[in-house]
Amino acid sequence: MSTKEAPENPSPEIPEAEQIRYRVSWMAEPFVKLPGPYRPPQVSGPNIPLAAMLMRLWAGPNSELTQTLQLHNHHINHMVQPPAVAGFVFDAIGNADLQHLHILGQAIIKLGEQPEYCAPVGPVCVPWNGAQVNPGISLQDRIALDIALKERYIQELEEVMRLNPDPLLEPSLRRILEEEQLHIRVLQRLAEDFVS
Repeated sequence: MSTKEAPENPSPEIPEAEQIRYRVSWMAEPFVKLPGPYRPPQVSGPNIPLAAMLMRLWAGPNSELTQTLQLHNHHINHMVQPPAVAGFVFDAIGNADLQHLHILGQAIIKLGEQPEYCAPVGPVCVPWNGAQVNPGISLQDRIALDIALKERYIQELEEVMRLNPDPLLEPSLRRILEEEQLHIRVLQRLAEDFVS
C-alpha cells in the first residue's frame, strides 16, 4: 500500500460514514509518526534490572498502556462529540502509542522477562488498572490530560535513557521519545485550532 493514499474502500460492509472516518484517521497517521517503519528492538543480552525499568514504561501509571487506552477513550468521545477531527488525531496518536507498547514488550522479553500488566514499586509489582485512564469532560480537558500524561511519561523515559543501560536498545527508545515529543506538539496544535 502506498504511503500517500488511503485504501479506497476498507470494506464493502462498512457504512459510508464509517469509511470516511477510516480514511481521515488513516491520513492523520503520518503526522504523528517519524518516517520509516518501526524496527524490532535490539538488546545486548539479558538484563533483568533494565527489564524492570521498561516495565514501568510498559504498564505503569504514565505508561504506553495508559496513554494508548486514554487516547482511544478520547477518540471514541470525539467520534460522537464535535469536533470529529479531534477524534481522528486521538486515534492516530493512540495507534502510534500502541506501536511503542509493542516495542517495549518485545524489549522486555529479549531482556529476559515477560511483560506484565503491573509496574515495579520497590519489591512489589503494582497492577495496572483502568482508573489510570482519565476520560476528561471536554476537548480542552482531554488535550490537557493527554499532554500532561505524555510529559510525565517522557520524564520517566529520559530517566531510563540517562542511565544508558544498553546501547543497542537506545535507537528504539530514542524513536519513542521523539514521537512522544511530536505527539505533544500535535496536541498543542489541536488546542490552538479548536479550543478558544
